[in-house]
Amino acid sequence: MMNKNRMLGLGMAVLALCQFNTFALQFGMSGEFSNGRAPTGGTPWAAVNITDDGKGVLVTFSVGVNDIGKLTEWYLNYDPTKDIKQLQVTSVDSAAVKSWKADTGVNKFKADGDGTYDIKFNFAGDGNMFKSGESLSFRISSKKASDDLNPEDFNFLSVGGAKGSFHSAARVEGMSSKGTGYIGDVAIASPTNGVPDGSWTVTLLGMGVVTLEFLRRKLRRS
Repeated sequence: MMNKNRMLGLGMAVLALCQFNTFALQFGMSGEFSNGRAPTGGTPWAAVNITDDGKGVLVTFSVGVNDIGKLTEWYLNYDPTKDIKQLQVTSVDSAAVKSWKADTGVNKFKADGDGTYDIKFNFAGDGNMFKSGESLSFRISSKKASDDLNPEDFNFLSVGGAKGSFHSAARVEGMSSKGTGYIGDVAIASPTNGVPDGSWTVTLLGMGVVTLEFLRRKLRRS
């Protein structure tokens, strides 16, 4: 029979899993949409992970180990009901690049002259460049105290794209075709959460409640 410590560990693990899945969002960059030659190697070629760190959201860009070239631009979207002018971006770990810059504006930026995005990161195109096997981390927070940012604030699609709608896109230079191209997450018809759907979240929460209740009763009998 499972001892008390193992039961307690299981209960805490289940609840931790619930919390992690509630506050994490990831977009895997698996599609090339600029009519160029796709990067080599397995997908996703790159990914962006967005988590709630209590001070805002932590945005981590990462590139796979395959040599896909250098990433010089990365695009994200933001909740249109919130004031994007209040956003501020700070570096957490940008040592991999010589320089970086983040600009914001409602539907202000186009990837490959196509769909529009609200946030654009620019990375150095020479010197230390963002390339395969590297990662960069930034914190996005709001100057407005009432705006409690969370990953779902960035779970929106680009607007007006003839080549598809994406949650995130990136510009890659020097791909396998020796040219420049754009990659994004798989185009979809409508936004989907990067967290478990309602039924799965309820299941996880139910597992946690049942486990903790079982443990409480067992401890009481002991």
